Amino acid sequence: MDIKIFAIKFITILGDLVTYAIFARILLSWFMMGRMSSPGRIAYFIKDITDPILNLAKKLPHKIGFIDLSPVIALIVINFVVYLLVKFIVYI
Repeated sequence: MDIKIFAIKFITILGDLVTYAIFARILLSWFMMGRMSSPGRIAYFIKDITDPILNLAKKLPHKIGFIDLSPVIALIVINFVVYLLVKFIVYI
């Protein structure tokens, strides 16, 4: 029973961390738009973490005009996968 609880907490915390990283990337993209200097280490770290997930989401139709909806698609998929994994662990 302890392993199930650990696995559920690990999956939910990992999903939350990835969600926060995607939100941070969205905010950084808004604030770094008109900036001339290069982004710092934190921005590169967040970009390295979120690139694989967002690149998968970009394979789907993801644009409405100039608005890129790939982060929204990624967030929905992450939450759905976390939900399915938790339900699977509970029913094992």
